[in-house]
Amino acid sequence: MQKEGDILLANRLKILLAERDLSIKDLMNATGLSRNSLSNMVNNPMANIATDNIDKLCNYLEVSPKEFFDYSGWRFTFKFNSNDKEKPSLFITMKSGKVTRNFSLFFRYDYIDSGDPNNGATEDYSMIFAENPNCFDDYFIDVYQHLSPLFQHQVENQLISAAKKAFEIYDGNTTPCYFNYDSNGDVIFEAKLQ
Repeated sequence: MQKEGDILLANRLKILLAERDLSIKDLMNATGLSRNSLSNMVNNPMANIATDNIDKLCNYLEVSPKEFFDYSGWRFTFKFNSNDKEKPSLFITMKSGKVTRNFSLFFRYDYIDSGDPNNGATEDYSMIFAENPNCFDDYFIDVYQHLSPLFQHQVENQLISAAKKAFEIYDGNTTPCYFNYDSNGDVIFEAKLQ
């Protein structure tokens, strides 16, 4: 789970290289930065980068630091609570400036029996639904939808991690095969095992 106070600031180097059809080797030759440093920046967008390296990269790519970095403005903390085996939950804290929002998502397990496979039914599967009984999910969903894809992916990874823990509590399985966002009704996120 994410540590308290993680800053959601990430470089966009991978995107900038793709937009310009450049490789790490091209960038290495042009800037003098090592392949290891550049690979780390591309593969770990939240890695710290020395200011003179930022300067070299921005200069070569002809972008400002504002265009080089992506900033969400929100810090998230996720804490999984498995004390209640009947209804494990994920406590989420969202902070931006002086605004703090706290709420919990409660996991509900469903086993779906798709019927007789001889009559065209698909395989049975299990699904975890994350619900917020206090209907505070609209604020979370609004923030989530306004995050860049990079930060949406970070939030999804935290939710998937919690869903894996919930699956393990319910049926011993720890490998949700996909993530789905659903804005209908009380269901916010779902993870599915097949």
